[in-house]
Amino acid sequence: MMRHDMVYFLAAFLSSCILTVFSLRKSGRKLATVFAVLALLFSGWIVYEWGGHMLSVMSEFDGRRMYMGISKEGLPYAAGLKDDQTPTFWAFGRTILGLTDGSFSSYQRILSILNYGGLVVIAICVAAVSLYARKEGSISSLSVISLVGVYVAGLLPAFRNIEVGNTNIMVAALASIFVASVHLSRSNVGDVLGGIALGAAFMIKPYLLIVLVFVLFSSLTKKRLGHLAGLIIAGSLGFLTSLMARDIGLDTYIYFLTVARKLIYYHWSSHPLNLSLLRQAPVHMLGMASAVAILFFSIFAVLDSRKPGSTVLYWFFPALLPFPILWDAHLFGVFPAFLFFLSGKGESEQVIVWAVAVTLIYCSCVVTIPLMVNILLLGMWLWGIAGTRSYSFTRYTSGEGRGELLRLLGV
Repeated sequence: MMRHDMVYFLAAFLSSCILTVFSLRKSGRKLATVFAVLALLFSGWIVYEWGGHMLSVMSEFDGRRMYMGISKEGLPYAAGLKDDQTPTFWAFGRTILGLTDGSFSSYQRILSILNYGGLVVIAICVAAVSLYARKEGSISSLSVISLVGVYVAGLLPAFRNIEVGNTNIMVAALASIFVASVHLSRSNVGDVLGGIALGAAFMIKPYLLIVLVFVLFSSLTKKRLGHLAGLIIAGSLGFLTSLMARDIGLDTYIYFLTVARKLIYYHWSSHPLNLSLLRQAPVHMLGMASAVAILFFSIFAVLDSRKPGSTVLYWFFPALLPFPILWDAHLFGVFPAFLFFLSGKGESEQVIVWAVAVTLIYCSCVVTIPLMVNILLLGMWLWGIAGTRSYSFTRYTSGEGRGELLRLLGV
């Protein structure tokens, strides 16, 4: 990144932080609006300049490695390929590629259509949920700017996925359909379709495991069995139909769960751009550390799913934390949660979500501070946990609210 780009991004980051302070003061509305416009302009310029560079380069490093696994004969896994892709992804890729001339350009064209289509789906889902959340109240200019600001910040990890040819945009789109069904669906059919979408997202990227745990228990507790039925349908059909694809069988699944998973952990765990805190663990303990982290969040998910006011939304934030591999491209798989989370908040809280989103992108795409990335994701999760009983920002930062929050967390 050029030096002046760093300055622009830093200006956007600082403007959003200053905006947060003024937005919390009733007397600071004019200044809040000024800094909101500044933050949006600086963020927009970075996306235009740096994001445009990504799209012009189109290295497609991941895309080429995935194509090699899709197009090769026999087991799709091999050293140097995308060992972290699921057998269902390979089956889908081989089926789709079989309908074309089999060239990389054909795969590239399909991937581009799915990625840009995914961005449109996310925008539609977020807009629908936002309008529903605000249908009985007015939408302030600061709320609109905050929503656009989060959109703009999220374009950088989106363009990173397009640049390298990854599939996290598709995961985000499918997850957005599920979240939209949670907010908008009033029928079993809508719930089933949402569950199918989440199940498909999980089969592409299993890092949504924590989200899946919450949904499984929440569906039973809240009697929204349509989501559970959708997950079962997606899982069953995905598994059975994948076995019909070329050279995909039970041995492929066994290889993925045993050998392939270890290959990706050992190969990339020490990479300097890896944002995961688990990379600090010794290589031979990565599996154990990951299992402990998954167990920790799963226990919390089960307990939280039993609360009347709980929602799946904030469980997307810690979804990446239990895994020892985390890239900035992966962040887009959970980034739409910021947009949905913002729609249900007050004006001051919306600005805070925006500032957190900008900070997350800054610390993952620009200066790469793994500790800050993980703290921000964990902080958003805790904010969601604290809001299970409809806590407002001002309430749970008050003396009485802090006591209730501590009791809620069992401290």
